Amino acid sequence: MTTTLSTGRDEKTETLAKLAYSYRRFSSSGQRDGSSLDRQLQMAQEVCSDQGWELVDLEPDQAISAYKGLNRIKGSLGAFLKRVKAGEISKGSVLIIEKMDRFSRSEVDLVLPDFLGLLQAGIEIYSCVDRTHYTLAAIRKNPMTLNYAVMAMAMASDYSKSLGDRVTRSVNIRLNFAKHGTKVDFGPWNPAWIDFVEETKGTGRFEFNASAETVKRICREYSSGSSMYAITKGLIADKVATLRGGKWCQQTISNILSNPALLGNVTIKDTELKGYYPALLTQAEYDKLQAKLGENKSRKGGSEPSDYIANLWRNRCKCAHCGETISTKKKNTRHLFTCKGKKTGTCESAYAVNANDIELDFFIHFLKESPGDLLRKQTPETNEKIASVQADISRYDKEIKDTTALIGVVPVEELRTKLIETENKRQAAKAELDRLNASMLSSQSAPKALASVKGILGELSTDETGHVDRTSPAYAGLVRRVTSHLKANETRKVLLGLLPSLVKNLVVDTTNKRYAVINHSNQQSAWRTLRPFNVEDAL
Repeated sequence: MTTTLSTGRDEKTETLAKLAYSYRRFSSSGQRDGSSLDRQLQMAQEVCSDQGWELVDLEPDQAISAYKGLNRIKGSLGAFLKRVKAGEISKGSVLIIEKMDRFSRSEVDLVLPDFLGLLQAGIEIYSCVDRTHYTLAAIRKNPMTLNYAVMAMAMASDYSKSLGDRVTRSVNIRLNFAKHGTKVDFGPWNPAWIDFVEETKGTGRFEFNASAETVKRICREYSSGSSMYAITKGLIADKVATLRGGKWCQQTISNILSNPALLGNVTIKDTELKGYYPALLTQAEYDKLQAKLGENKSRKGGSEPSDYIANLWRNRCKCAHCGETISTKKKNTRHLFTCKGKKTGTCESAYAVNANDIELDFFIHFLKESPGDLLRKQTPETNEKIASVQADISRYDKEIKDTTALIGVVPVEELRTKLIETENKRQAAKAELDRLNASMLSSQSAPKALASVKGILGELSTDETGHVDRTSPAYAGLVRRVTSHLKANETRKVLLGLLPSLVKNLVVDTTNKRYAVINHSNQQSAWRTLRPFNVEDAL
């Protein structure tokens, strides 16, 4: 998502202004206070004001490192590079960065192709700190400009490598002390309910902090039979402070309950330290807790007497307001779709919608009127993406082969670093290829799945225009027939297996009583406003 920031110029000037895309990034969660991003945005605004450019603020990369090039693969910068490659960014536009290390901290030979690729595509680059404006024309006129960029890239890479080496050495030294019983501070590895108190330089003791009582409450309530959802809701209702910021959710509760640090144990870099921290629970309490977790996990979300499929879009139904999962709850004889975030007080969506209304609209109307919204462009688009990723993998394989051939010629440490970088990029590309292949299988299965669904529900009656006539006498019979099919749980089980081939996600807007369908190419259908089906009259 991008946000265009007004610079206060008149409408005619706005139309003619050069677009400048501000790319912002920070690496560590400790920078989440926003000061880093605010500083980078302010610098971009000042540059645009001086140059008369129109600022487009790209979605920032938060806690994404540039050392291993992740921001150029999966981050906001990666998305920008793809848009440039697809021709979606106009030539003459500018990419604004605070300084070169925001762009990347990888090896120069891995960064330079992307840097030059942008310039050759007609995209300019502006570095705020050194106030350098890189363009293809400027580099061709004065090659020393490129040398300056390469030096900045090398300095950024060297800094990251030395920093990584220092961190690794520091952790290894602390681990060596810890294995011999000395209490040292492991920072983020320490449990959130325990603080380190330094007594002598680098060593000290551990003690419980205020969060320990919260963790005890969670363990006590779960062992007594409360669900993770009920515990989450209670913590939010009581306005209990979270352990490390963020918000209370069921996954957080699950992580706490399964944490071996409850017994004082921790594993750091494959080194297990038993009893290293003060134990919050006794062995008996911990064993009871883990037994309860195993018992609930084996239920897999439902009890034995009833396996009714209440939600045909299970795990594929999202809230339009907050993106949280939409779940079902039974009220009288109806099943209602409600946002999980609303239940815990973290979503402002209003009301709930009848799951039956969405099902009937989907099977009676949407599949009859708009199947193209599900199927169009899925296969061609995915084929193109697969070909691009396969080409990347082949290129990485060649880079690995060429680098390996330099063993004995180039220092081993230099080769090792480059091989790790290239292999990481190859693994990322392989993961993307696996995802695309799964998407392709779904796309190829969609027509067959659509035919199977229509076969299950029977031939749908339509009027002369090809649409179902809601006012015709036959309409009540159609609703009755489809409702009867959908009530049979065996039918619902079959549909539950077919729908993933047709639908990637269902987006539900409970406030405005509407829904939309997203296919496997991430294309969203038009919003479909729900009109209640008079099922009682039809039956």
